[in-house]
Amino acid sequence: MMWRIRMPMPHLRRRRMVEGPPATYSPALARDATGDVPATRSCTMTLGLPKLATTLLGTQAADILGRRAFRSDVRVVALHDVPDARRLDELLRHLGRHYRVLRQSEVLGAVAGSAGTDRPAVWLTFDDGHPSVFEVALPLLQEHGMTATAFVCPSVIGTCEPLWFQLVLGCAAEGLDWTWRDHRLDLDVDAVIRGLKGLPDDQRRQECDQLADHAARHGCPAIELRQATLSQLRGWTDAGNTIGNHSWDHPLLSRCDDRSVEHQLRTTDAWLREHGVWSGSFAYPDGAWNPVAEGLLTDLGVSTALGFDHSTVRRRSNPLRLSRLMLDADADLHRARAITSGWHSRVFGAVRRQSSDRTMP
Repeated sequence: MMWRIRMPMPHLRRRRMVEGPPATYSPALARDATGDVPATRSCTMTLGLPKLATTLLGTQAADILGRRAFRSDVRVVALHDVPDARRLDELLRHLGRHYRVLRQSEVLGAVAGSAGTDRPAVWLTFDDGHPSVFEVALPLLQEHGMTATAFVCPSVIGTCEPLWFQLVLGCAAEGLDWTWRDHRLDLDVDAVIRGLKGLPDDQRRQECDQLADHAARHGCPAIELRQATLSQLRGWTDAGNTIGNHSWDHPLLSRCDDRSVEHQLRTTDAWLREHGVWSGSFAYPDGAWNPVAEGLLTDLGVSTALGFDHSTVRRRSNPLRLSRLMLDADADLHRARAITSGWHSRVFGAVRRQSSDRTMP
């Protein structure tokens, strides 16, 4: 059985997909570059000038101009779950026609400027290890002859446990009656998530534990969430794709103390090596850069580290501070073209980065 819930919020489109217990949500936090409110997947503003501007920037003429004007930039695209196979297929067709889709092993050369090409370069990445990446995206990537990198949090691999933000979003989608600092979860989930992100990590964990206890007492199914399995990760790498470190359980490293940062990185690194899926890449959860983390990444032999700041990568950028473009896998072609061409980040990205801690130093 498959069914869908849509939250009645103007800026939030939230789906729940269920195929028997446990539940499977689509909780990617791809925040729209035109705003500073953390939102769920499909965060395009539906009204006003930003929507019109994105449509104009996504025209075929603007796309051609952007690809030419910013040809030397590498586009590292950050995706999350894959709720619509048709839209992802459309995106991959567009990229295959107009871009050179890189393997992870080719990224450093492209950033250094030593891998010349007449087409702009793109590296595809998927954050959080949602099962749909391995079940939906993988066959599409194979069909198009492309590869990608999936950044995972091993604490939930092979479990039915949600990451903290998946718990919050799932409880909101279920309409759980819970209030956090005057914000009702079912009516203002964005404010709740934004507030939790701003807390020191130990305090954020306490708040999420209270939510989990409350949800369990009220029989809320959001306390269970089907996650990817180790077998799926191995199938992903067997097909030529790579797995990257996304921390142990997705805290904002900028809100963690040094000891916690080391635990998050080293424990995940050891797990990836133990299971034979280590690739030497890392993506900061929510793009929250941390100087201690960067030093540890060097010690761990990581060669590429990614932010989440909605920007293209200029040639000769620091490989441990690479920017990424935020894109939903079910975005329409106009939005996909506006973002991958480089126009969207230049028009909206600078404004958003002024009020965000996702900016790479």
